[in-house]
Amino acid sequence: ELHSYEKEVEREAAKTADMKEKGADPYDLKQQNELEEANDIEDPEFEDAGSSTITEVEKLFLTEAVTQNT
Repeated sequence: ELHSYEKEVEREAAKTADMKEKGADPYDLKQQNELEEANDIEDPEFEDAGSSTITEVEKLFLTEAVTQNT
């Protein structure tokens, strides 16, 4: 899911650059920039979710290792 999110961010950034290059309507550019900003705001949520999931998995492995050694 994170990978597809990153791809979407890249696509939107390329689209914005293309719109600027072609002299798009200022209102359309503003809307596109707002979309990119919204995507930037969502990014930390994915990072936090991934980090907490990794931590949970590590705890499970440690618990399992301790259980097997006793």
